[in-house]
Formats: sequence, C-alpha cells, structure tokens
Amino acid sequence: MSRKKLIEANAKEMVDLYAKDAMQTNNNHRAYHDTHKLIEQKKNSYIKTSEKVIFLQTIIDELRFHKSEHQKECKATEKNRICEWEQNYDNTIYKFNNQRKELILSQTQLSFQGKIKLIFQELATKSNRRGLLREILNECDIPFIDTDLREYINYFKKTDYVYTGYITKDGIDIILNQSGLDYLQGLSKGNNISQGSIYDLNTSRINENINIPIPTNNNKNIDAQENNSPTRLWQKRSFVIAVISSIIGLISLILKLLKIRLLGQNRRMIKKRYL
Repeated sequence: MSRKKLIEANAKEMVDLYAKDAMQTNNNHRAYHDTHKLIEQKKNSYIKTSEKVIFLQTIIDELRFHKSEHQKECKATEKNRICEWEQNYDNTIYKFNNQRKELILSQTQLSFQGKIKLIFQELATKSNRRGLLREILNECDIPFIDTDLREYINYFKKTDYVYTGYITKDGIDIILNQSGLDYLQGLSKGNNISQGSIYDLNTSRINENINIPIPTNNNKNIDAQENNSPTRLWQKRSFVIAVISSIIGLISLILKLLKIRLLGQNRRMIKKRYL
C-alpha cells in the first residue's frame, strides 16, 4: 500500500469508528469535542505538510458523504426544521477545511529560491548527487504542477548548477554539479537571497529584485550589481556635480581675471590720453 493510500485508509477509519457517531448525537458535546481532538492528534502525527493535507481532505470527503447519506432520511429536514446532526457535520467540515487551506498556503509561501535550496540539499545527500526531480520535490514536501517542472529545468540550464543531460521524456534525471555545492556553501555562510525573489526564466537576465547569481562571469555580475546600486549611482552623480561645479567656478574666476585685466588696460589708455 502506498503512503497516500495508507493515510486515506487511516482517515476513513477514524470517521467510521469515531467521527460519524460523534456527529450523529444530540447534546453530547463531549463526544463531539473528543472526536475533534482525536482527529487533530492523528493529523499532527504526520510530519509532512502534504500528508496532513491528504489526511484532512479525506476526513472532509468522508464527512460530506455521511452527511449526504443522513440527509436522505433526515426527518428534521423533511419538516424544514434545524437538524443538530447536520450542524455538527457542517461545523466539523468547516473547521478542518480551514486547516487544510492554511496548510496548503503555508506550502505555497516558500519562495522559488527557497525551493531550489531544498532541492540542492536533497540532491547533495544522494548517491552520486543524482535523483529524479519529481521524487525530490515529494521528499522535500514541495507541491508542484507540470509547468513548475519546466521552470526548474530552465533555471538548472541557465545556471549550470545542475547537470541536465539525462533529462528525457520519461523522467527528469538530474545531478548536482560542484558549482551547485558551492552555491549551497555560499548560502550557509550567509550569502542568502531574499525570500521574495523570483527568477526570471523567460530571459537570460535577473530581475532588479532578484539576487540569484549566474555562475558564469560572477565577478563581472557582482561589479555590475555594485555599480548599479543606489549608493554607487548617488556617488557617481555627486562626483559629476562636483566636477561641473569646479569647472563653472574656474570659468568664473578666469572671466573675473580677464575683466580686471581689461579694466586695467582701459585705465592706462585713459591716463595716456589726458597726459
């Protein structure tokens, strides 16, 4: 039995043994709340977020099924009265569905760079630093769709951190290069990248808000980033303004000296004329 099937079987068993009876009781709040605690404890026994999501989704699906079965024969519903059992189902489904959504959102909030780091770390621990991308993403608990795989491949090819020569239509077989290990080492030393960064995979450039390094010509890239930084640009502008101000001052001084010289010459000519 696969891991997913096992989790689904555990969830169905919990609903059949505990949750269904707790939902279909009147004024037995202790059984209702105890069942919630049991479901919470079982959910928290799973380490991976994706496994918790599978468990909760199965709980919700099973509760919805039993609720629909109850509605077929509910006397209160037939008489347009409020059914306490149905309220129990609705409140429980609402509660665990909200938890499921929060878990899914917590997975998607990890940045692209953060996912790359997890992929590299997993590859680094494998034999020959080699593995299948789909399996690695599952092991790292990173949710993905097929278009995400293309983004990863494009990034691997552009950066050359990962060898992609074994990629075929049947599987994305990748190997972590030495440059990928160096990249991980740089991250561990604190040369981290902002979590909000997104790699621009449609062009060969890096977005202004991104700091994921391209391994070729690293020094030139670093110099270019420093030269284009706001501080460096302001320093350049201040230097240009200072030079222009100095030139203007020098021209003004020269003009002033010429004016004084011309006035002196005029005075001497006037004196000669009256002498």
